[in-house]
Amino acid sequence: MSELPLVVQHGLGRALVLGLPLLGAGLAGSVLAGWLGARVGLGDPVAGAVVRGLAVLGVLVLMSEMLGMQALELASETWSQLAVVGREP
Repeated sequence: MSELPLVVQHGLGRALVLGLPLLGAGLAGSVLAGWLGARVGLGDPVAGAVVRGLAVLGVLVLMSEMLGMQALELASETWSQLAVVGREP
């Protein structure tokens, strides 16, 4: 049973690493929205949400093929590892 935590830890770690560009895009969108809001004098929080959403959507569009391939690779690795979980050596 000691293999299951390792499989889960590996899968969650890769999912976190794959999500980092989206997190970075959201952060960059927030900074850009704050800068634009201060520059133009716009204090509406909806503008920040729109800019942040567009930044994340842009990264998703640019990285969709790579993210899909990585997700497929992770799924196939995980399924092959789950076959041995719980078996005695």
